[in-house]
Amino acid sequence: MTLIKNIIFDFGGVIYDIDFSCARNAFAEIGVRNFDELYSQANQNHLFEKLEKDLISPDEFRNEMRNITSKALSNVEIDAAWNALLVGFCKERLELLQSVRNNYKIFLFSNTNRIHYAHFLKQFQDLTNFRSFDGLFVKSFFSFDIKRRKPDMAAYSHIIEKMKLIPEETLFIDDSIQNIKTAGEIGIKCWHLTEEVTTLFSNNKLKQEIIDQLI
Repeated sequence: MTLIKNIIFDFGGVIYDIDFSCARNAFAEIGVRNFDELYSQANQNHLFEKLEKDLISPDEFRNEMRNITSKALSNVEIDAAWNALLVGFCKERLELLQSVRNNYKIFLFSNTNRIHYAHFLKQFQDLTNFRSFDGLFVKSFFSFDIKRRKPDMAAYSHIIEKMKLIPEETLFIDDSIQNIKTAGEIGIKCWHLTEEVTTLFSNNKLKQEIIDQLI
């Protein structure tokens, strides 16, 4: 029988709503009409991965965006367009987390960057009584802070080792299948989220049918 004591939650797409089309539209409004193409190009050049691992600073990222787009965009314009994908928190999910943490040790793990973090941290503070995510979670892990990102196995190992967790007693919930696969390789129980995260729980505990399906 699977006994889950710890739950690691992904952020975007699980707890927090994101919409890349909003960023696409925001960039289009400032004259960058091929955001999808640029984002793909940036991935190929590891620009966004470097930003998420804090290997480049926000200013270096902004300068590279100006180079890529060949536009004299201001820092404010770039940040506003890039942050446009950050839709916001769902009140019901935040309420769920505050209840679920009475039955499990809960953690947060997000691939993100300093520009996005500053934006959604302010939203979090405005919605809750917490000044940081560590107020709600036992510990929050952000890729730019730990210099590791999903789906790198070293990222999951870092959390397991730092928090002294037993992988088989730990559930990782993420909406990205490639992240799920890697976490599972080190023994972490995984759930590929394709539904609303609140539906996984009943009376602030994981539903038995969910536990029975854990991979």
